[in-house]
Amino acid sequence: MTRAALALFLVVVAGGSGPAALAQAPADSDADGVPNDVDDCPLAYDPLQQDADGDGIGDACEVSGLMARVVGSGDIVASAQKTITTRAVQYSVFIAYGSICAKTMKLDCTIALDADEIALATRGTAVNEGYRGCGEPSGPEARTVITGGGKVKIRPETQDYGTIEEVDESGTNPRVAECNAALTAARTASAKLAALPPNLTLGDITVPLGGFYQIDVRGMPSPTVVNVRSLDILGLVKVFSGADPGYLTVLSDGQEVVINVLGLFRMETATSIADFNGIINVVGRGSTIAIGGGAFSNNAILAPGRAARLETSTTGDGTLLSRGLFVNRALFIGDPAVGF
Repeated sequence: MTRAALALFLVVVAGGSGPAALAQAPADSDADGVPNDVDDCPLAYDPLQQDADGDGIGDACEVSGLMARVVGSGDIVASAQKTITTRAVQYSVFIAYGSICAKTMKLDCTIALDADEIALATRGTAVNEGYRGCGEPSGPEARTVITGGGKVKIRPETQDYGTIEEVDESGTNPRVAECNAALTAARTASAKLAALPPNLTLGDITVPLGGFYQIDVRGMPSPTVVNVRSLDILGLVKVFSGADPGYLTVLSDGQEVVINVLGLFRMETATSIADFNGIINVVGRGSTIAIGGGAFSNNAILAPGRAARLETSTTGDGTLLSRGLFVNRALFIGDPAVGF
């Protein structure tokens, strides 16, 4: 909202009085005096409507605003600029608690819970899917497989699971355009977040086995930008090793936080990153993101220039990225889950 428009809005509101005016007052979820339909941060208190880069997303919600575009209509929990591949291990099932979006997909033992698989390829095989040697799915698995015109190859054993409700190869489904926009938004968001001036700059962080590392951003503005040269969280080498896996915490006042990882990003077996109000942005091209079995992050990982590899745990615990994974190429081995 421009300053002139904001001033006009405040004048109009000030001119009303009495019960009739109160009854007609528009919704204002964050109580900052600016109604939701014109608020550049409808869920974050932002009475001055500051938007330094003029992208329509207020400075107070830059991180969440950019990520809202990455998840499309709100249910895309994993995306890849190129390919999503899943591989079964010992009767495992990869579960996406929402829709997945990529140019092409090669899927074994994959369940998108009551959601869609969207592949943008306009020709050739867009989705190749099978269920040989899978574990038993549970919950509402019916979903639609949608492509930009490419073919869907469903191997015969897949039908035994009854998990695919519809196949749409028309290329005209609105979700194709939504997926394409979401992939573009991932590239844009990562670049914008990487370009923000850092409030804190750190070197190579290695969280040792049995240890933890705290990033303290209390007292800093929103969004708080932390640039890290590399982040390596060490975990279990084998079952019952006698040592706890490493974990990372972020101490904040609740403001939005973006952690820009410029180089290596790795989470070994059973490691974790404690929940904070923000995102991990792995910047540009570089080494493959490696996430071991049983690792957990309650924050989205954004890395449209990187490949990512997530593996099953030897401890029997599944890897969980509850806020999603948005990368260049994704390989899920075994039973990881995203978007819970």
